[in-house]
Parts: sequence; C-alpha cells; structure tokens
Amino acid sequence: MLAVDPAGYEAPEDPGVELIPLAALDQNIQEDWSAQSTGDLSVSEHTGEKPQSKVWTQGGDWFAVMPNSDGTFIWRLDDGAWTQLLRLSESDAVHADVKAIGNLAHVLLFDGGDTQLASVEYNAATRSYDFWSVRPGNVNLPLPGSTETATIDIDSTGRMWVAYENKSDNAVEVRYSDGDYSSWSGAITVAEGISNDDISTVVAMGNGQIGVFWSDQSSDRFGFRTHDDGADPNQWNAFEVPAAQSAINSGNGMADDHVNVTSASDGTIYAAVKTGYDSSGTPEIALLVRRPNGSWDPLHAVSTRGTRPVVVLNEALGRVLVAYTERDGGGDILYRETSTDSISFGAAEVLISGGSLNNVTTTKQQFTNEVLFLAATGSNARGTLLVAPDGGSTPPPAPNAAPVVNAGADRSGQTASSVTLSGWVSDDGQPSGVLLSQWTVLSGPGDVSFGDATSPQTTATFSAAGTYVLRLTASDGAASSSDDVTVTITSPAPTPDGGTPALVGFWNFGGGTDYPSLLGDQGSLQGGATINADGTLQLNGSGQRYEVASADALQFADAITISAWIKPNERGTQYIIKKAESNAIDGFELSLSNRGIIFVWFNEDSSGNAYRLNSDTDYPTGGNTWMHVAATYDGSTIRLYINGEEEASLSANFQIGTNDLPLTIGSGEGGYRSMNGQLDEVLVTDRALSADEIRQVYEGTFAPTPTPEPGNQAPSVSAGADVSTTLGTSIVISGAVSDDGLPTGELTTQWTRPSGPGLASFGNPNATTTTVTFDTAGTYVLRLTASDGSYSVSDEIVVTVSAPPQENQAPSVNAGADQSTTVGVAIEISGVVGDDGLPSGKLGTRWTRPSGPGIAAFNDPYATTTMVTFDTAGTYVLRLTASDGLLSTSDEIVVTVTAPSPEDQTISVNAGADQATTVGASIVISGVVSDDGLPSGDLTTRWRRPSGPGVAAFDNPYATTTNVTFDTAGTYVLRLTASDGSHTA
Repeated sequence: MLAVDPAGYEAPEDPGVELIPLAALDQNIQEDWSAQSTGDLSVSEHTGEKPQSKVWTQGGDWFAVMPNSDGTFIWRLDDGAWTQLLRLSESDAVHADVKAIGNLAHVLLFDGGDTQLASVEYNAATRSYDFWSVRPGNVNLPLPGSTETATIDIDSTGRMWVAYENKSDNAVEVRYSDGDYSSWSGAITVAEGISNDDISTVVAMGNGQIGVFWSDQSSDRFGFRTHDDGADPNQWNAFEVPAAQSAINSGNGMADDHVNVTSASDGTIYAAVKTGYDSSGTPEIALLVRRPNGSWDPLHAVSTRGTRPVVVLNEALGRVLVAYTERDGGGDILYRETSTDSISFGAAEVLISGGSLNNVTTTKQQFTNEVLFLAATGSNARGTLLVAPDGGSTPPPAPNAAPVVNAGADRSGQTASSVTLSGWVSDDGQPSGVLLSQWTVLSGPGDVSFGDATSPQTTATFSAAGTYVLRLTASDGAASSSDDVTVTITSPAPTPDGGTPALVGFWNFGGGTDYPSLLGDQGSLQGGATINADGTLQLNGSGQRYEVASADALQFADAITISAWIKPNERGTQYIIKKAESNAIDGFELSLSNRGIIFVWFNEDSSGNAYRLNSDTDYPTGGNTWMHVAATYDGSTIRLYINGEEEASLSANFQIGTNDLPLTIGSGEGGYRSMNGQLDEVLVTDRALSADEIRQVYEGTFAPTPTPEPGNQAPSVSAGADVSTTLGTSIVISGAVSDDGLPTGELTTQWTRPSGPGLASFGNPNATTTTVTFDTAGTYVLRLTASDGSYSVSDEIVVTVSAPPQENQAPSVNAGADQSTTVGVAIEISGVVGDDGLPSGKLGTRWTRPSGPGIAAFNDPYATTTMVTFDTAGTYVLRLTASDGLLSTSDEIVVTVTAPSPEDQTISVNAGADQATTVGASIVISGVVSDDGLPSGDLTTRWRRPSGPGVAAFDNPYATTTNVTFDTAGTYVLRLTASDGSHTA
C-alpha cells in the first residue's frame, strides 16, 4: 500500500445524511477502447459554458461549433484535424449550445443580449451543413444582457425550450418556440431567489417531460422542476431538491454553479455537479441521479477534487462517463465512469492532457462506439475521441429512426387564393441518406392543387369552401412518419357594384401584396425617408416617416384594425403607426417599447394605461428578421396578434378619440420617436378583422370583404362550456348560434379543430350539436363558426382528453445464455429485465439457485449482472426473478460445472512490501509469482490500481517487476494478478 491519502470518500458521522462513496473498482472502458487525440483548434473563446454542449456526430463524422477571429463556424473532425465549414455568425464571442435531431442541428449562439438561434441541415453529399431551407436566417433570442449562460432542448411535441438565468431578477427563466422556431414566447419564471452566481440548464426527458435543473447557492442546494409536454407552457410541476438527503453542513454548502445534465430514454436524469463543500475529504465532483418515478438517489461521489464536470451516457452499454478538470484554475481533463445498473465509479484516468486545460465539453447525444470531448487551453481547443475496438463488445450502430415530420400550423384561406403550407421534415440520414416528402389530401369537400406536392414548403389551392385535412408524409426508404394540418376555406364575398374598397388604408410602398383601399394612394415620404429596391419603407430613426393627411375615413370611434410588417434594427421606443399625441390628444398607436415588446394604446391622454395592451413576445432586432404585428378593437375587446396568432386580449368598452392629426407611419407627429428599420404592408380599417382574417393577412391570402349591406349584423355564436373526456369515448358538444336573417336568410355553421395533438372526428361538423371522438390524448381547441354570407363569427371550447388507465403488466425477464465453468472459477451472469413502471415504478430483482449439487455463491444476488462461484462439480439451475410488487416473472439458465484437473495446482503470488514515495517520483515495485505449469504452461501477470485518488502510471503493467509514478498525493492500492487459464490469484 502506498501512503498518499485515503482512496475513497467516507460519509461524515451525521445522522440522517446519506452519501454514496467512491468505489475501489476499476470499471473504465479505456482498457479496451482507444483514446485518439485531436489536433489543436485555434479559437477566440474557451469551450465553456458549463451546461452547454458544443459537439455532435452525424453521418459518421464529428462536428463542433467554435468561434475564431473571423466569426463562429461549424468544424468537422477529419483524421484528427479540424476542417472549417459553415460560418454561422460574424461574432467572435459566441458560446454555442448544440441540439442535433435527425438531419438538423439547432445551434444556440449565446452572446448575452445578442444571442441568436441558427438552424442547419446535413448535406450527405458534402459531409457538411447548409442553412435550414425552412428558416435559413438566424433568429434573435430576447435574453437579458446579464445572462451568464443558456441552453436549448426540444420536447416530444417538437417545441424548443431555452433556459437561462435572469440575474437582474435573481430568477431562472425559460422561453419556448414552435414550428420553425422563428418566434419566441415571453419569459416564464421557473424559480426565484437564486443568487447572482447561479446558472441553469434545460433537458428533454424520455418520459414526455422537459426538465430544468439549476444551482441555488442562496439555499446551498440544487433545484429541479418538470413540465409535461403539450401542457400549458406556464404550468410547471412541483419544486424538487435533488439528493437533499445527502446535503451536509460544510464549506459553502452543497451547490456550486457547475452543472451539466443528460437524460436516458426512460426519463432517468444524470446531473454532473460541483459541490461547494471545498473541504478535505468531501466530494467536490458528484453525480445526482433522478429515477423515472421522480425520486433522487443519494449523492454519488465522483472525486474529492475537480471542477466544471460534464456527463455523457451510453445506454446500450449501460455506462455513464463524468469528465472534469482535475483542479480549479485548470489542469488535465480526467474522467471516471460507472455502470448504470449499480452506480460505483472507477478510477480517474487522464482524458485530455495539457496541464492548463479547462471547460471540457461533449455531446448532448448518447454515444455508442465513440465519443468526443473538447477542452480549451489559452487560445486553442484540444480534444480526445474515445473509440471502441473493432470486433469488441461495441453495441451495434443506432437503429434507423423514422423521419421527424411537422406539417405546420392549421391554416385558413379562400377559394380565390392559394394557401401557404409551411411544413418541414428531418431525418438521421439512415439507411441511404435519401428523404422523400409527399403531401396528400385526407378529407375535404373539393379538389386540392399543390404547387409542389413533394416539397414540405409549398402552396395549395382549393376548389370549394369547407374544411380540409392535409397530410405531410416523409420516408427514408425504410421508415415513414406523417403529420396533419387542417385548412379551413371560405368563399369570398362578391365585390359590390362600383368596386367600393373594403379597407380604409393599405400601403405596400410599391412591392408585394396589394389590396384596394380608400386612402392607399395617399401619403408622402417625410424627413428623408426612402423606399428601397425591395419595395419597403426604409427609415433611419432620425425623424424619417410616411405621413397621410387626416380624413373623415380615418376617424375610427367604435372599431379598428391596425397591422404592419416590421423589421427593426434596434431596441427602443419607436412608433409603427400613430394618430395621437402623447399626453395631449387622444387617438391610437401601434408601437415598440424600449423593453423589447410590442404594444397597442388607445386614448393615452385621458385614460392613461387603461387601454394599453402589451405583447409577451419580444420584437426582433438587428435588421435581419421580419415580424407581422396587428391589433384590433371591436367595441368590447382589444386584441394583439404576433405573426398571425392572437397573443393577448383586454376587455374594454370605450370610444376611440378622433382628431385632426395626420396618420404617421414609422413615427409620431413631426417625426417624434421614429423607427430605425423597415416597414411594409401597413393596413388600417374601420372594423375589427377576425382571427382568421388576421391570419390570412399574415399568410398573404387575405381577400378583403366589402362592407355588408346596411343593417346586417354578424351572427352570435357560443361554442358551449369546456369539457373533459377519455380517449376513445364519444362526447356531445352543443353550441348555439343566432342571426338577424340578413343578407339572404342563410346561416351556415361548422365545427373545426384549430389545434390538438390528434384527429377530432365529428359526427356532423355542420350541426351546432354533434358528437366528437379523439384518437390521441391531450388538449384540443374546437371552434364553432357561423357565417351569414357577409360576416363570419367563431367561438371556441377546450376539450381535455386523457388516456384510459393503464393495466399493470408483469415484468419481462431474460436470464441470458447457458454457461459452463470450473469449480472455484467465478463467471459473470448477466440478465435483462423490463417493466411498465406500474404499480409504483419500483422493480426488484434476485438470483437464486433452484437446483444443483452444491453452493452457488453470488457476489450480489440482487443485481441483474453479477459474479457467481460454485464449490462442487455438476449441473446447476440459476433463476433470475423480477417483481414489481404485485406481479413477478422468472427465467433460468443452466450452468455446467466441472472439476479442475487434479494435477493443476493454484498459483502463488506475492506483490512485495508496502512502500512510500512522492508525487512524480518513479519507484520500482517487484512481485513474485510461481505456478506448476498446468494446464497449458501459459502464465499471465498484470499490475492494476484498484483504488487511489489519482493516476498510477506503470511502465509495463504486464511485468512482475516494473516502475510506477503517481500524479496525486494519497493512498493507493496496487494489485498484482496472475492467471494460468484455470486459476487466478
């Protein structure tokens, strides 16, 4: 034994505190796997931040996102050297976080308040990436400038989440985005009261949930919360305190701001953390494990020294690797690993050497036969690729996964116009790299013509009014997936004699969509404003604007719609459309706030903030992204829309102030608080457009309806109360409609499903009272629409569909293959068990010996994989039993045990006397072994280090006499083992 320091970690004598110590077992895979060093990569930022992942694998290659002095690039690893590929950003200060899914890679380009999201798709022909054809431009993410780090992940519904800390409010926040991830929600607070030094991370769990994990140094603990996929984004489950039973009163407490998290397919969470204990003998690097039933293991100690850990998982081999810097301030990158069945970390090994490395990063993906790690030293990034041996115990390549398909949001339009379909597909590139897409019609009253039925992004025209269900299918040649979109088509109202325009004003500045309007040809450029080559209004923020003189048609007292396309260059108070004077004259405005939000405001002078409505979504900056904003008032409700979807509403009853001020586009009167950016397709009119009409304006399919005949009133619609049901059960929905009989006395009604995870099958969609059934559990919105030929009005109900209770099934058990051995020689037996998680989520296993002539001694009879030794020759039956508390299942194997050769004698081994040395000094260790030459005359020896705080480097571990050096002070156990093929000693 070498005197340096205790090898493991012993829990302090503190009643009620439970800690799992370091193991004295060498369980690392590097003895069979090779460690291949990469060449240095010149970078302008280090490989942090701690929760982020900067590398991933696709098509047999490894990729990374790192910045240099020319910007931020995707890099490919080619035979140990780095090849520069696609530039994602001009910034040289980015800290990236990468989520790879199918053939797509979504890259969070974190740069504080200038953070963006880039999305790229794999090109197998070039072994490279191109910008995603669905959304080729980067998207600005509205994160606080004080944010230290942020991460992204995608839940089972395809929704992307970003988690970050708002240091101004000492809070953990998330935002989310759907579809092509171009528009992001407002901030949702997950936790409050953290310290200014804490961080967070988000992880998609395999059990239909998204999780957020954070450090909370104000309470000396870590925190965790989950959200059910598809539920209300603001509804988060109860707070959890990971491994609370292991917290001890030492140093700065359990939590430090070093976290990195991954998840298994069953929802198990593995969190690598650094504690704040910072005292001798306590774990500084640890693994926190959350089981699928929501329980947390006691803290698993990884190392008593280290910093900035990351964790990566190999479910196929059942292995977890934790890599970390050996000491604060930098050093070599070390790693330890453990089995997932029984967490017990092996010895620390050097992963990346360099002396002053830090901020190790790896992939969010599970690894199979190889995994890449990167770390930074100064202005260079250095890596190691762990690669499985050819023909070894490497698991087979990951099976082909079906393509990911998103048909886009439900659409509406008219028979006279085409409707834009915004679907997208992605795939993992298997089996051939070919991905085919196809649009088909599932149902509808007429014919559908696609612009290109093989393109996920295309247009469609419809021959008849009604509700259509279109399906987008993608196939990789072996597997296929589909998603559906509902399109509601109405017939345009006839244009009245004389062609009276339906809109008061529409200004498109010479390009794009054009609608007739009363005042659309009026107005003038002021203050040096220009119309650019693309036909959009270009403003520089210094008083430039477009001005329309006041007119009777612009006096909107009872109802109004205002909308525009905007592309701002910067954040600040800026007016989009205004006909009012701040604190002086009532009227209306649609504007941008210096807090990054959009707002509509009526009668500010007389009513203050009473009739102001703010968005949750931030507007884009940087002059790269268009956003559509719209507001309506119908006499009882103010509504605000972002990119065609209603975002906020406010009940209100007032008359809009009228005045003689001009209508200014891009500023207030006289150029006050003018916009810096571009404006296009500005619309104002004297009625509140419906939600469907706003969506049509956004999609470019709007066909303005002329003013109906005098006296005609819109129908009245009530869809009824919200209801709940069970999957497969038919329920009755009963709406009510009424009308004044104008203009023709005909009133049509229709039920549709604007949103929901599956299909809603109506008994009669044109009856106000009908039945409906659902094919998928989740939350559905059903809409009842009534039309008198001139007006269409809708109302909605929410139907919550729950899955029927699941029946408990017995566990599945496979005890493995039959084996043979010799008396006294241990063999490994390995079974596999599975369960449905019912009734309690707990599963117990045990090995027993139903029959046999002697004793079967199991190392751990309660582990599915264990060692067993027999004392008598003969045939044994070993049984593996699994029980979920109510039901149990067993499977058996047969082990044939033979007696050893009578002439073969055991081996004699002497490892020599205990010694002492100093770190870095080489000493000689000399063992002695002897054998009788049986059974084959071959005798092998090997030195190992079963336990110790650091690395023991043997000159020749297979020689009985060799030299050894140590890199860390402490106590080491060195073991000399000899084997003649039958006996081991």
